Amino acid sequence: MVFDKNSCNLVSDKITFVLLLLLLFFPSLPYDYTSKLLIIFSVLSVIFYFKEANLILKKKGYKIVLINILFVLLMIITLTYSKNLNDGIKKINTLLPVIILPIIFIYFQPKYRQEKYDLIYLVFIISNALFLIILFLFIMDKAVYSCYYDISELSNIKKIYYIWEVPFSKLLWCAEQINDPYIFIHKTYNSINLLVANLFSIILFFRRKHNLFFKFCLVVFFLFFSITIVYLKSFLGIFLLVTVLPFVLIYHILKPKQTLMIFCFVFFLGLSFSIVNFNKINTIIKSTQDKDKSISYNKSLDGIGERILINKVSYQLLKDIPFFGYGVGDIQDKLNEQYLLNSEFSFIYKFFYNEKINSHNYYFNLYLGGGIVLLISFMYMIYFNIKLSFNVRNIYYIVFLIFIYSILLTENVLSRMSGVLTYSLMNSLFLKQIINNSKPKE
Repeated sequence: MVFDKNSCNLVSDKITFVLLLLLLFFPSLPYDYTSKLLIIFSVLSVIFYFKEANLILKKKGYKIVLINILFVLLMIITLTYSKNLNDGIKKINTLLPVIILPIIFIYFQPKYRQEKYDLIYLVFIISNALFLIILFLFIMDKAVYSCYYDISELSNIKKIYYIWEVPFSKLLWCAEQINDPYIFIHKTYNSINLLVANLFSIILFFRRKHNLFFKFCLVVFFLFFSITIVYLKSFLGIFLLVTVLPFVLIYHILKPKQTLMIFCFVFFLGLSFSIVNFNKINTIIKSTQDKDKSISYNKSLDGIGERILINKVSYQLLKDIPFFGYGVGDIQDKLNEQYLLNSEFSFIYKFFYNEKINSHNYYFNLYLGGGIVLLISFMYMIYFNIKLSFNVRNIYYIVFLIFIYSILLTENVLSRMSGVLTYSLMNSLFLKQIINNSKPKE
Protein backbone atom coordinates (compact mmCIF):
# COMPACT_ATOMS: atom_id res chain seq x y z
CA MET A 1 0.00 0.00 0.00
CA VAL A 2 1.36 3.41 -1.00
CA PHE A 3 0.74 6.37 1.27
CA ASP A 4 0.71 9.87 -0.14
CA LYS A 5 1.97 12.88 1.81
CA ASN A 6 -1.49 13.82 3.13
CA SER A 7 -2.09 10.31 4.45
CA CYS A 8 1.28 10.31 6.24
CA ASN A 9 0.54 13.71 7.79
CA LEU A 10 -2.85 12.47 8.96
CA VAL A 11 -1.26 9.44 10.64
CA SER A 12 1.41 11.65 12.25
CA ASP A 13 -1.24 14.04 13.54
CA LYS A 14 -3.26 11.21 15.07
CA ILE A 15 -0.27 9.54 16.73
CA THR A 16 1.05 12.68 18.40
CA PHE A 17 -2.41 13.87 19.40
CA VAL A 18 -3.27 10.53 21.03
CA LEU A 19 0.03 10.73 22.95
CA LEU A 20 -0.91 14.23 24.07
CA LEU A 21 -4.30 13.01 25.32
CA LEU A 22 -2.60 10.21 27.24
CA LEU A 23 -0.16 12.73 28.72
CA LEU A 24 -3.13 14.67 30.12
CA PHE A 25 -3.76 11.77 32.49
CA PHE A 26 -0.55 12.65 34.37
CA PRO A 27 -2.40 13.26 37.70
CA SER A 28 -3.32 9.55 37.76
CA LEU A 29 -0.08 8.15 36.33
CA PRO A 30 3.20 7.22 38.05
CA TYR A 31 5.98 9.70 37.23
CA ASP A 32 8.05 7.21 35.23
CA TYR A 33 5.07 6.58 32.90
CA THR A 34 4.50 10.32 32.50
CA SER A 35 8.18 10.92 31.74
CA LYS A 36 8.20 8.23 29.07
CA LEU A 37 5.04 9.61 27.47
CA LEU A 38 6.53 13.10 27.44
CA ILE A 39 9.75 11.89 25.81
CA ILE A 40 7.93 9.83 23.16
CA PHE A 41 5.52 12.69 22.39
CA SER A 42 8.36 15.20 22.06
CA VAL A 43 10.67 13.00 19.99
CA LEU A 44 7.96 11.91 17.55
CA SER A 45 6.74 15.51 17.19
CA VAL A 46 10.25 16.63 16.23
CA ILE A 47 10.63 13.74 13.76
CA PHE A 48 7.22 14.24 12.14
CA TYR A 49 7.25 18.05 11.92
CA PHE A 50 10.92 18.94 11.63
CA LYS A 51 10.55 20.41 8.14
CA GLU A 52 7.50 22.51 9.08
CA ALA A 53 9.19 23.86 12.23
CA ASN A 54 11.61 26.11 10.37
CA LEU A 55 8.76 27.62 8.37
CA ILE A 56 6.71 28.25 11.53
CA LEU A 57 9.72 29.82 13.23
CA LYS A 58 10.16 32.27 10.35
CA LYS A 59 6.46 33.07 10.29
CA LYS A 60 5.75 33.30 14.03
CA GLY A 61 9.16 34.26 15.43
CA TYR A 62 10.61 33.23 18.77
CA LYS A 63 9.86 36.13 21.14
CA ILE A 64 6.90 34.58 22.99
CA VAL A 65 8.66 31.25 23.47
CA LEU A 66 11.95 32.84 24.56
CA ILE A 67 10.28 35.05 27.18
CA ASN A 68 8.44 32.02 28.61
CA ILE A 69 11.55 29.84 28.93
CA LEU A 70 14.14 32.50 29.76
CA PHE A 71 13.92 32.09 33.54
CA VAL A 72 14.74 28.36 33.23
CA LEU A 73 17.71 29.12 30.95
CA LEU A 74 19.01 31.58 33.55
CA MET A 75 18.55 28.94 36.26
CA ILE A 76 20.69 26.58 34.19
CA ILE A 77 23.44 29.24 34.12
CA THR A 78 23.38 29.39 37.93
CA LEU A 79 24.61 25.79 37.96
CA THR A 80 28.06 27.20 37.13
CA TYR A 81 28.37 28.65 40.64
CA SER A 82 26.21 26.18 42.57
CA LYS A 83 28.20 24.13 45.08
CA ASN A 84 25.56 21.40 45.28
CA LEU A 85 25.57 20.49 41.60
CA ASN A 86 23.60 17.26 42.02
CA ASP A 87 20.63 19.00 43.61
CA GLY A 88 20.79 21.74 40.99
CA ILE A 89 20.70 19.25 38.12
CA LYS A 90 17.68 17.51 39.70
CA LYS A 91 15.80 20.81 39.90
CA ILE A 92 16.64 21.72 36.31
CA ASN A 93 15.59 18.24 35.19
CA THR A 94 12.19 18.80 36.84
CA LEU A 95 11.83 22.10 34.98
CA LEU A 96 12.69 20.74 31.52
CA PRO A 97 9.01 20.50 30.41
CA VAL A 98 8.80 24.31 30.81
CA ILE A 99 11.38 24.55 28.02
CA ILE A 100 10.37 21.54 25.92
CA LEU A 101 6.58 21.83 25.74
CA PRO A 102 6.24 25.43 24.45
CA ILE A 103 8.77 24.64 21.71
CA ILE A 104 7.00 21.40 20.77
CA PHE A 105 3.47 22.83 20.79
CA ILE A 106 4.29 25.97 18.85
CA TYR A 107 6.89 24.74 16.33
CA PHE A 108 6.49 20.96 16.11
CA GLN A 109 2.73 20.51 16.17
CA PRO A 110 0.17 21.28 13.44
CA LYS A 111 -2.43 23.96 13.93
CA TYR A 112 -5.27 22.62 16.10
CA ARG A 113 -8.89 23.07 15.15
CA GLN A 114 -11.27 24.15 17.91
CA GLU A 115 -12.60 20.59 18.13
CA LYS A 116 -9.14 19.40 19.20
CA TYR A 117 -8.92 21.99 21.94
CA ASP A 118 -12.36 20.98 23.17
CA LEU A 119 -11.30 17.35 23.28
CA ILE A 120 -8.19 18.32 25.25
CA TYR A 121 -10.38 20.18 27.76
CA LEU A 122 -12.74 17.22 28.09
CA VAL A 123 -9.95 14.67 28.54
CA PHE A 124 -8.35 16.77 31.27
CA ILE A 125 -11.71 16.96 33.07
CA ILE A 126 -12.07 13.16 32.85
CA SER A 127 -8.44 12.79 33.97
CA ASN A 128 -9.14 14.71 37.17
CA ALA A 129 -12.32 12.75 37.82
CA LEU A 130 -10.30 9.53 37.48
CA PHE A 131 -7.68 10.92 39.86
CA LEU A 132 -10.33 11.62 42.49
CA ILE A 133 -11.74 8.10 42.14
CA ILE A 134 -8.26 6.62 42.65
CA LEU A 135 -7.69 8.96 45.61
CA PHE A 136 -11.05 8.02 47.12
CA LEU A 137 -10.39 4.28 46.84
CA PHE A 138 -6.88 4.71 48.28
CA ILE A 139 -8.17 6.67 51.29
CA MET A 140 -11.13 4.35 51.86
CA ASP A 141 -8.92 1.28 51.79
CA LYS A 142 -5.69 2.32 53.48
CA ALA A 143 -6.81 5.07 55.88
CA VAL A 144 -9.75 3.12 57.25
CA TYR A 145 -7.66 -0.04 57.70
CA SER A 146 -4.91 1.95 59.44
CA CYS A 147 -6.88 4.19 61.82
CA TYR A 148 -10.55 3.15 61.66
CA TYR A 149 -10.41 -0.62 61.48
CA ASP A 150 -13.75 -1.03 63.26
CA ILE A 151 -15.60 0.29 60.17
CA SER A 152 -13.39 -1.46 57.59
CA GLU A 153 -16.05 -4.06 56.80
CA LEU A 154 -18.65 -1.46 55.85
CA SER A 155 -19.33 -0.39 52.27
CA ASN A 156 -17.50 2.68 50.96
CA ILE A 157 -20.73 4.69 51.05
CA LYS A 158 -21.23 3.95 54.74
CA LYS A 159 -17.56 4.67 55.46
CA ILE A 160 -18.03 8.17 54.09
CA TYR A 161 -20.73 8.81 56.69
CA TYR A 162 -18.31 7.98 59.52
CA ILE A 163 -15.18 9.74 58.29
CA TRP A 164 -16.71 12.82 56.62
CA GLU A 165 -15.77 15.03 59.58
CA VAL A 166 -12.19 13.75 59.68
CA PRO A 167 -9.71 16.26 58.17
CA PHE A 168 -8.25 15.14 54.86
CA SER A 169 -4.69 15.62 56.15
CA LYS A 170 -5.34 13.08 58.92
CA LEU A 171 -6.88 10.57 56.52
CA LEU A 172 -3.91 10.91 54.18
CA TRP A 173 -1.49 10.45 57.09
CA CYS A 174 -3.35 7.28 58.14
CA ALA A 175 -3.30 5.91 54.59
CA GLU A 176 0.42 6.57 54.12
CA GLN A 177 1.25 4.59 57.26
CA ILE A 178 0.40 1.45 55.28
CA ASN A 179 1.55 2.31 51.80
CA ASP A 180 2.80 5.31 49.84
CA PRO A 181 0.44 6.12 46.95
CA TYR A 182 1.85 5.89 43.42
CA ILE A 183 0.03 9.13 42.59
CA PHE A 184 1.12 12.52 43.94
CA ILE A 185 -1.29 13.75 46.62
CA HIS A 186 -1.02 17.32 47.85
CA LYS A 187 -4.04 19.49 48.55
CA THR A 188 -2.65 22.62 46.85
CA TYR A 189 -1.26 20.90 43.75
CA ASN A 190 -4.40 18.81 43.37
CA SER A 191 -6.53 21.94 43.79
CA ILE A 192 -4.69 23.62 40.90
CA ASN A 193 -5.65 20.77 38.57
CA LEU A 194 -9.25 20.86 39.80
CA LEU A 195 -9.44 24.63 39.28
CA VAL A 196 -8.15 24.27 35.71
CA ALA A 197 -10.60 21.41 35.11
CA ASN A 198 -13.42 23.68 36.35
CA LEU A 199 -12.23 26.40 33.98
CA PHE A 200 -12.37 23.92 31.09
CA SER A 201 -15.86 22.85 32.20
CA ILE A 202 -17.04 26.45 31.90
CA ILE A 203 -15.43 26.79 28.46
CA LEU A 204 -17.20 23.68 27.17
CA PHE A 205 -20.49 24.57 28.86
CA PHE A 206 -20.80 27.77 26.84
CA ARG A 207 -20.13 26.08 23.51
CA ARG A 208 -23.43 26.35 21.65
CA LYS A 209 -23.05 23.05 19.83
CA HIS A 210 -23.20 20.88 22.97
CA ASN A 211 -26.51 19.31 24.01
CA LEU A 212 -28.23 19.65 27.38
CA PHE A 213 -27.14 16.23 28.69
CA PHE A 214 -23.49 17.01 27.99
CA LYS A 215 -23.85 20.37 29.76
CA PHE A 216 -25.54 18.66 32.70
CA CYS A 217 -22.54 16.33 33.01
CA LEU A 218 -20.22 19.34 32.97
CA VAL A 219 -22.19 20.92 35.81
CA VAL A 220 -21.87 17.67 37.80
CA PHE A 221 -18.10 17.64 37.23
CA PHE A 222 -17.87 21.30 38.22
CA LEU A 223 -19.75 20.70 41.48
CA PHE A 224 -17.77 17.52 42.18
CA PHE A 225 -14.44 19.31 41.75
CA SER A 226 -15.59 22.37 43.73
CA ILE A 227 -16.76 20.28 46.70
CA THR A 228 -13.43 18.44 46.64
CA ILE A 229 -11.44 21.70 46.71
CA VAL A 230 -13.45 22.81 49.74
CA TYR A 231 -12.98 19.43 51.44
CA LEU A 232 -9.22 19.49 50.83
CA LYS A 233 -9.17 22.82 52.71
CA SER A 234 -6.65 24.39 50.37
CA PHE A 235 -7.14 28.01 51.49
CA LEU A 236 -5.86 29.60 48.29
CA GLY A 237 -7.69 27.02 46.17
CA ILE A 238 -10.99 27.89 47.85
CA PHE A 239 -10.27 31.62 47.55
CA LEU A 240 -9.62 31.34 43.80
CA LEU A 241 -12.67 29.13 43.37
CA VAL A 242 -15.07 31.67 44.89
CA THR A 243 -13.43 34.89 43.67
CA VAL A 244 -11.86 34.29 40.23
CA LEU A 245 -13.92 31.57 38.54
CA PRO A 246 -17.23 33.46 38.97
CA PHE A 247 -15.86 36.22 36.74
CA VAL A 248 -15.66 33.76 33.86
CA LEU A 249 -19.40 33.16 34.28
CA ILE A 250 -20.06 36.90 34.56
CA TYR A 251 -17.99 37.42 31.41
CA HIS A 252 -20.41 35.23 29.45
CA ILE A 253 -23.44 37.08 30.79
CA LEU A 254 -22.24 40.68 30.75
CA LYS A 255 -20.01 42.68 28.43
CA PRO A 256 -16.21 42.55 28.98
CA LYS A 257 -16.06 46.17 30.20
CA GLN A 258 -18.79 45.52 32.77
CA THR A 259 -16.97 42.38 33.92
CA LEU A 260 -13.74 44.37 34.34
CA MET A 261 -15.57 47.04 36.36
CA ILE A 262 -17.06 44.40 38.69
CA PHE A 263 -13.65 42.71 39.07
CA CYS A 264 -12.01 46.05 39.96
CA PHE A 265 -14.80 46.79 42.46
CA VAL A 266 -14.37 43.40 44.18
CA PHE A 267 -10.58 43.79 44.15
CA PHE A 268 -10.68 47.21 45.83
CA LEU A 269 -13.34 45.93 48.24
CA GLY A 270 -10.99 43.10 49.22
CA LEU A 271 -8.08 45.54 49.51
CA SER A 272 -10.15 47.84 51.73
CA PHE A 273 -11.18 44.89 53.90
CA SER A 274 -7.51 43.94 54.32
CA ILE A 275 -6.58 47.51 55.32
CA VAL A 276 -9.46 47.75 57.80
CA ASN A 277 -8.45 44.38 59.30
CA PHE A 278 -4.73 45.18 59.31
CA ASN A 279 -4.64 45.02 63.10
CA LYS A 280 -6.10 41.50 63.04
CA ILE A 281 -3.44 40.43 60.52
CA ASN A 282 -0.77 41.93 62.77
CA THR A 283 -2.22 39.95 65.68
CA ILE A 284 -1.90 36.70 63.69
CA ILE A 285 1.72 37.50 62.81
CA LYS A 286 2.55 38.46 66.40
CA SER A 287 0.88 35.27 67.66
CA THR A 288 2.99 33.27 65.22
CA GLN A 289 6.13 35.04 66.38
CA ASP A 290 5.26 34.27 70.01
CA LYS A 291 4.79 30.61 69.12
CA ASP A 292 8.06 30.79 67.22
CA LYS A 293 9.84 31.74 70.45
CA SER A 294 8.08 29.36 72.81
CA ILE A 295 7.03 26.27 70.90
CA SER A 296 8.67 22.88 71.46
CA TYR A 297 7.27 21.65 68.20
CA ASN A 298 4.11 19.57 68.41
CA LYS A 299 2.59 20.53 65.04
CA SER A 300 0.42 23.18 66.69
CA LEU A 301 1.13 25.88 64.11
CA ASP A 302 -1.30 26.07 61.21
CA GLY A 303 -0.31 26.37 57.55
CA ILE A 304 -0.33 30.18 57.62
CA GLY A 305 1.82 30.28 60.75
CA GLU A 306 4.36 27.87 59.29
CA ARG A 307 4.62 29.89 56.07
CA ILE A 308 5.22 33.10 57.99
CA LEU A 309 8.16 31.47 59.76
CA ILE A 310 9.51 29.96 56.53
CA ASN A 311 9.24 33.32 54.75
CA LYS A 312 11.04 34.88 57.72
CA VAL A 313 13.96 32.53 57.06
CA SER A 314 13.97 33.38 53.35
CA TYR A 315 14.02 37.06 54.25
CA GLN A 316 16.98 36.50 56.56
CA LEU A 317 18.89 34.89 53.68
CA LEU A 318 18.05 37.77 51.33
CA LYS A 319 19.99 40.21 53.52
CA ASP A 320 23.36 38.71 52.58
CA ILE A 321 22.48 37.28 49.16
CA PRO A 322 25.03 37.69 46.32
CA PHE A 323 23.83 39.77 43.35
CA PHE A 324 23.33 36.65 41.21
CA GLY A 325 21.95 34.52 44.04
CA TYR A 326 23.32 31.40 45.65
CA GLY A 327 22.73 29.15 42.63
CA VAL A 328 19.79 26.84 42.00
CA GLY A 329 21.61 23.89 43.59
CA ASP A 330 22.29 25.67 46.88
CA ILE A 331 18.85 27.07 47.72
CA GLN A 332 17.79 24.21 50.00
CA ASP A 333 21.24 24.00 51.61
CA LYS A 334 21.10 27.69 52.51
CA LEU A 335 17.59 27.30 53.92
CA ASN A 336 18.73 24.30 55.97
CA GLU A 337 21.69 26.24 57.35
CA GLN A 338 19.39 29.03 58.50
CA TYR A 339 16.84 26.56 59.92
CA LEU A 340 19.65 25.02 61.98
CA LEU A 341 20.78 28.42 63.27
CA ASN A 342 17.22 29.38 64.19
CA SER A 343 16.61 26.02 65.91
CA GLU A 344 18.58 27.34 68.87
CA PHE A 345 15.63 29.64 69.58
CA SER A 346 12.70 27.45 68.51
CA PHE A 347 12.38 23.71 67.96
CA ILE A 348 10.03 24.21 65.02
CA TYR A 349 13.01 25.16 62.88
CA LYS A 350 14.55 21.82 63.75
CA PHE A 351 11.49 20.23 62.18
CA PHE A 352 11.93 22.41 59.08
CA TYR A 353 15.57 21.33 58.94
CA ASN A 354 14.85 17.61 59.31
CA GLU A 355 12.08 17.71 56.69
CA LYS A 356 14.11 19.96 54.34
CA ILE A 357 11.17 22.34 53.96
CA ASN A 358 11.46 24.52 50.85
CA SER A 359 10.76 28.27 50.70
CA HIS A 360 7.02 27.80 50.05
CA ASN A 361 7.16 30.95 47.94
CA TYR A 362 8.45 30.54 44.41
CA TYR A 363 9.33 34.22 44.09
CA PHE A 364 11.65 33.93 47.11
CA ASN A 365 12.96 30.71 45.62
CA LEU A 366 13.90 32.47 42.37
CA TYR A 367 15.54 35.36 44.21
CA LEU A 368 17.60 32.99 46.34
CA GLY A 369 18.64 30.93 43.33
CA GLY A 370 19.48 33.61 40.77
CA GLY A 371 19.22 36.96 42.50
CA ILE A 372 17.40 39.98 41.17
CA VAL A 373 18.19 39.09 37.53
CA LEU A 374 16.32 35.77 37.70
CA LEU A 375 13.40 37.28 39.60
CA ILE A 376 13.05 40.15 37.09
CA SER A 377 13.06 37.71 34.15
CA PHE A 378 10.22 35.77 35.78
CA MET A 379 8.25 38.90 36.68
CA TYR A 380 8.65 40.18 33.13
CA MET A 381 7.26 36.88 31.83
CA ILE A 382 4.23 37.36 34.09
CA TYR A 383 3.72 40.91 32.82
CA PHE A 384 4.19 39.82 29.20
CA ASN A 385 1.74 36.90 29.38
CA ILE A 386 -0.95 38.88 31.19
CA LYS A 387 -0.59 41.75 28.71
CA LEU A 388 -0.74 39.27 25.84
CA SER A 389 -3.90 37.66 27.21
CA PHE A 390 -5.56 41.07 27.57
CA ASN A 391 -4.53 42.08 24.05
CA VAL A 392 -6.20 39.04 22.51
CA ARG A 393 -9.07 39.17 25.04
CA ASN A 394 -8.57 35.58 26.11
CA ILE A 395 -10.35 35.58 29.48
CA TYR A 396 -9.55 31.91 30.00
CA TYR A 397 -5.80 32.45 29.74
CA ILE A 398 -6.05 35.41 32.13
CA VAL A 399 -7.81 33.23 34.71
CA PHE A 400 -5.29 30.41 34.29
CA LEU A 401 -2.40 32.82 34.85
CA ILE A 402 -4.09 34.22 37.97
CA PHE A 403 -4.43 30.66 39.30
CA ILE A 404 -0.76 29.82 38.79
CA TYR A 405 0.90 33.10 39.74
CA SER A 406 -1.24 33.41 42.90
CA ILE A 407 -0.48 29.90 44.14
CA LEU A 408 3.24 30.50 43.60
CA LEU A 409 3.01 32.90 46.57
CA THR A 410 2.43 29.98 48.95
CA GLU A 411 3.83 26.92 47.15
CA ASN A 412 6.89 26.16 45.02
CA VAL A 413 4.60 24.69 42.36
CA LEU A 414 7.36 24.63 39.74
CA SER A 415 9.65 22.54 41.93
CA ARG A 416 7.57 19.35 41.56
CA MET A 417 6.76 17.51 38.35
CA SER A 418 3.02 17.61 39.04
CA GLY A 419 2.99 21.40 39.16
CA VAL A 420 5.45 21.74 36.28
CA LEU A 421 3.31 19.57 33.99
CA THR A 422 0.11 21.45 34.83
CA TYR A 423 1.76 24.79 34.14
CA SER A 424 3.81 23.86 31.08
CA LEU A 425 1.07 21.86 29.33
CA MET A 426 -1.72 24.39 29.81
CA ASN A 427 0.45 27.47 29.30
CA SER A 428 1.79 25.98 26.05
CA LEU A 429 -1.74 25.22 24.83
CA PHE A 430 -2.93 28.76 25.52
CA LEU A 431 0.16 30.23 23.84
CA LYS A 432 -0.43 27.98 20.84
CA GLN A 433 -4.01 29.27 20.58
CA ILE A 434 -2.81 32.86 20.67
CA ILE A 435 0.03 32.41 18.21
CA ASN A 436 -2.20 30.56 15.76
CA ASN A 437 -4.95 33.20 16.16
CA SER A 438 -7.27 30.50 17.45
CA LYS A 439 -8.72 31.97 20.62
CA PRO A 440 -11.77 30.24 22.12
CA LYS A 441 -15.03 31.07 20.37
CA GLU A 442 -17.80 32.54 22.39
